[in-house]
Amino acid sequence: MFKEIKDKRYASYILPIRVKDGQRQVAIIEYRPHEYGIIGGRFEDGETDARIALKRELIEELNVGIDKIADIAIELPEPYSFDVAPERWSIRCARSESHHMFVAQVSPDIEIKFCEKGSGNVHIVWIDAESLLDKNIIVFDDEREYFEKYAMPIIRNMK
Repeated sequence: MFKEIKDKRYASYILPIRVKDGQRQVAIIEYRPHEYGIIGGRFEDGETDARIALKRELIEELNVGIDKIADIAIELPEPYSFDVAPERWSIRCARSESHHMFVAQVSPDIEIKFCEKGSGNVHIVWIDAESLLDKNIIVFDDEREYFEKYAMPIIRNMK
């Protein structure tokens, strides 16, 4: 079956942040040992609002009720945008992507579980927030630079 390759695809992602025992932590997805991703996903056909797409993704992926963090989330001022390498166009179904990023401070005792059906051993882990700048966690240089510029100033001011 042929997949349409779009010029640009959009997505919404969130960095839930908690301050626990004085430490700032961020919830991310661990797909396999030492392979991580940010919570969220692509807009579905017809979606144009980043917050609505994020809320839908949270409902699909996480435990019941956690989608409410989309309502309190701060949208970062610029999307994280990049060109997709030509050899990955058919995998990503796009030539470029624009990811709307959100940050939300949550309760230190919040429980976030990855519950999407068919996800295998995928789960949520809490890591030190500064690890968003670690190349072993976020493998793309430009994404780490994006987090340093837009997300970390907000995260570092959370109490």
